Amino acid sequence: MPIGLCRRRHSRHTYSTLLRSVGTEFKVMQELLRHSSLRSTLDIYNQAITPAKHAAQAAVLSLVFSPETNGTQSSGSGEAAV
Repeated sequence: MPIGLCRRRHSRHTYSTLLRSVGTEFKVMQELLRHSSLRSTLDIYNQAITPAKHAAQAAVLSLVFSPETNGTQSSGSGEAAV
């Protein structure tokens, strides 16, 4: 795939994902992205950001960056908890 085409595709996907994340209606997205049908827009971009995906991602991040799992919580004796 030519580099220029790859960059355009990524820019286009980022643009559409940002549109979706701010609550843009799919019909408006279809028009802005110049898709021939609303079905194309729905098939490609509907799954990008959903509340369930956002909640799952937040839950994983809270586990990864939790003080209890990183060994940064103090046990009171100056040593990190294990």
